[in-house]
Amino acid sequence: MERVEIVHVFYECGKIKRRVVITYLATPPQPPGPLEPCIPDLTAFNCDCKEKCGVCASEGQRVSCQWARCIHPGLSEQEPWTE
Repeated sequence: MERVEIVHVFYECGKIKRRVVITYLATPPQPPGPLEPCIPDLTAFNCDCKEKCGVCASEGQRVSCQWARCIHPGLSEQEPWTE
């Protein structure tokens, strides 16, 4: 079974000129070699300031996120979503 962890990393956002927290899923590389360090693969999926910079907006009772508006390289590749 693959172990997945959630990791929070500070990131200096140039768009809003402040430090934000980016949340990543960390999974082990496939396959880890016996002599290689086990450096996890990181996939960004959230930012604690996504509403402040305009990536996410409330529309009534729904929240819509357009990650293409984000300057973080990992988040800008995420698919837009509405919840």
